Amino acid sequence: MSRQPLPLRLLRKASPSAKDPIGRLLNKNNLFSPEEDAFLSVQFGKRTLTKRKENKKHLAETLHIDTKKTNKPIVLILLSLFVNDQDREFLERMLEAMRFLDIHVVVVGKKSECEDVLLSLFIHREPTDKLLHEVLGGADIILLPPSCPTNFVRSVLQYGLIPVAFFEQTDLVDYDPVFERGNSFLYNYLSPWSAFASLVRALETHRLSYDWQRIQKNGMDT
Repeated sequence: MSRQPLPLRLLRKASPSAKDPIGRLLNKNNLFSPEEDAFLSVQFGKRTLTKRKENKKHLAETLHIDTKKTNKPIVLILLSLFVNDQDREFLERMLEAMRFLDIHVVVVGKKSECEDVLLSLFIHREPTDKLLHEVLGGADIILLPPSCPTNFVRSVLQYGLIPVAFFEQTDLVDYDPVFERGNSFLYNYLSPWSAFASLVRALETHRLSYDWQRIQKNGMDT
């Protein structure tokens, strides 16, 4: 029996505010440092990147992910980054495709921003200051909208979190496995299918631990 397509609407209106944790995160002018982040289970830096695995383990426990499945990539979505109708439609199409991937999708946003069908398909958590730092330090991949604040992108890179993003985003360079250059997986067209192809490429690369650490270190050098 074929699966029925999801309803078009998975999301309700979402916009960052300086009053909520994601809004405060986006409005900070200074970069965060995982070497000094008191919210993390284990602090780490470029030279101690292997310690980051402990933060992923802690995040998996926080999200009640089966310990036997923690090797699967954790893909992070911050709903408040997707602020306009075009962004939300883009994200809805991506989520519809992502439900068929063998990954953990973590959606952080107010419950009032989500339709019930989204809550039933993915891991959802309300945003708190502690959780936002934990997902930055423990998730593997973050899906970014076509436009994102530069300081936030730089913070993402400092935490060893790999973006899937639009190619025009400042500070991001598409990963080239031949020359081992790049800090992200970029899509060239404002299309969910283009973004989905970049996500799949990121997931395939995640299986190669040496390549993945190279990308993380490239990002931390940005």
